[in-house]
Parts: sequence; C-alpha cells; structure tokens
Amino acid sequence: ERVYSLPPELDVELFTVRSEQTDEDTGAIRFFPDGSSTGGRITLMVGERSYAVDVDWLTGRVRVSQ
Repeated sequence: ERVYSLPPELDVELFTVRSEQTDEDTGAIRFFPDGSSTGGRITLMVGERSYAVDVDWLTGRVRVSQ
C-alpha cells in the first residue's frame, strides 16, 4: 500500500454510498471489472478554489469540474 499525505490547507469532502463508509471520517468509491462503480463525488477545496471529481455509478466515468 502507498500512503500519500495531503497538504493541511486542503479540505476534502466525500459523498458516497453508505456501504463504502468505513467510519465517520473514512470512505471510498469502488470500481468494478464491468466498468461500473459505487459512484460518488470527491470535492477538493483550498481557499476560494474548489474542484469536484464526479464518478458515475453506471459507467464508472470520472469527470472533474471547477
């Protein structure tokens, strides 16, 4: 396993299905071999700037937007 550290000024929000939440502060978006996923959104924020990483549950498609 690789461990990555995020800068302390970076805020991260995760929206995912309940089955992928391991506790109040930890969760995941799972990708499956057929291309689908559990879906969700990860929002990264620093100051006034934010990016949303959306994962489509049906296709597993990932889209990044500001």
